[in-house]
Amino acid sequence: MDKTRQQAFDELLKRATAFEEMARTEGWEYVKAYYQNLIKAFINDLLTKDEPVASYENHRQELKGLAKLFGLIDSDLQQLEKYRNEQKATRSATK
Repeated sequence: MDKTRQQAFDELLKRATAFEEMARTEGWEYVKAYYQNLIKAFINDLLTKDEPVASYENHRQELKGLAKLFGLIDSDLQQLEKYRNEQKATRSATK
């Protein structure tokens, strides 16, 4: 792996480790619940209010941004798990 890729991978592992620590907290449960409540409220408003769909664009963009953030966190956590599993396999193979 070249130096640039190694630095990017090291940064991913560092970021994923921080995300992992964050995901273990009660605060993270509140963040997830907040996001889920925003989605429910958005859908409810779309279905029950007589406003043009275009008026919801700002809310839609906010939800898309949060979804993108959750996707980044999830992806990083998956990469961290994959890395740890590879490390375990390497250690087991060298024993």
